[in-house]
Amino acid sequence: MLTLYDSSVSGNCLKVRLLLTKLGIEFERVEISVRGDREPAKRERFLAGNPRRKVPTVVLEDGTSLSESMAILLWFGDGTRFVPSDRLERQRVLEWLSFEQNNVEPAIAVLRHALTLAERTPDPAVEAFLRSRSESVLAVMDAWIAGREFFVGDHETIADIALFGYSHLARDAGIDLDAFGNVVAWHERMREQPGFVALGS
Repeated sequence: MLTLYDSSVSGNCLKVRLLLTKLGIEFERVEISVRGDREPAKRERFLAGNPRRKVPTVVLEDGTSLSESMAILLWFGDGTRFVPSDRLERQRVLEWLSFEQNNVEPAIAVLRHALTLAERTPDPAVEAFLRSRSESVLAVMDAWIAGREFFVGDHETIADIALFGYSHLARDAGIDLDAFGNVVAWHERMREQPGFVALGS
């Protein structure tokens, strides 16, 4: 059985947990604290073969270690319904994965962490910048998903899973999600998909 080094508060870890669950892949889940695990044996096991020192990390049955949520989604999603075989649709998936990493995570995820998980409150100017950027990111998503069920094609892909990871946590960052009705409706569709798991589950 593969091992997932996970954090119950991480949207990045949720992405991987969602896909593995939807694919019916069994895994051992090992919780790692975002502030550094205090159990020496667990931490030693986590760090072995994990040079990036971050979650999520998946260790396959043969000991191969995989890290970075986008790379893990592509590894397990390739050849399944979650990664389109059509060349253009596959390109669109990759575009949204890049958008998530370059826009959603540096805005919404960083602001959420600063407000709910960090030991010190952020500088007001930094908070204002991150809030503005988060709202701009959600506006782009809201415009694209208008009239669509999912971000690429007619069914859920890893693009949806990646974008859901932190965008559905925007309220934790003090963002008024109700201003982005198309995104909220898509969040609800995502929750209705088979194999859905919530952040803390």
